[in-house]
Amino acid sequence: MDKAKRKILIVGAGPVGLTAAVELGRRGFKPRIIDKSDGPVIESRALGVNPRTLEILEPCGATKMMIERGLKIERLNFWDLPKLIFSIPMEKLQNRYNFMLALPQDDTERVLMEVLAGLGHKVEWNTELVELKPTDTGARTKIKKGSKSNSSQADIVIGADGAHSLVRHALGIGFRGSSMDHDFGLADAIVSGPTKEHEANVFRVSRGIFGMIPVGEGRFRLVADQPDVLSAGTS
Repeated sequence: MDKAKRKILIVGAGPVGLTAAVELGRRGFKPRIIDKSDGPVIESRALGVNPRTLEILEPCGATKMMIERGLKIERLNFWDLPKLIFSIPMEKLQNRYNFMLALPQDDTERVLMEVLAGLGHKVEWNTELVELKPTDTGARTKIKKGSKSNSSQADIVIGADGAHSLVRHALGIGFRGSSMDHDFGLADAIVSGPTKEHEANVFRVSRGIFGMIPVGEGRFRLVADQPDVLSAGTS
């Protein structure tokens, strides 16, 4: 079958779904990517992009754009104040991308959508997969857009619709794992003081751990193994 005629449905327009759409698009396929949300995320959400991801996204052009918008984390420091326990110099990684890239998820998704648009494709927002039934040649799907629902056949369905994936449930695919009954806290905040822009720090504090990851322009992602992340940083 001609690549352009193969009916590929991608459910979910987060980083995984967008990457799948980009990689298929640049290989001559014409995937349809849908998401039940009204539009792209506006929260920072996930922050770190690792070297292997940058390698994978390099051929489509996304890596260059992400590096231009992100911040290179060149060193990870672990403290039991006032003592520095150990440091991990990222430049020693055996990779041409010898750093972790701090880039909020909303920026990552914008980059991928720009690349996807350059390939002639776009996300169909406010569009939800409500039913999926496997067939001998693919899957029968029912998709709701606004108040209207339509049924169609797909040759391939890619489920990138999160932990509560309808695609996964419809196919009877399990999600093995376990949950840790513990609350963590995080915040994005402007931090002043003796901080280094390209270094992430993790501190042992009286009630657990507290981390600071630079994002750029004086902004840091604060993380603690307790709900009140701001109090954790002063304990």
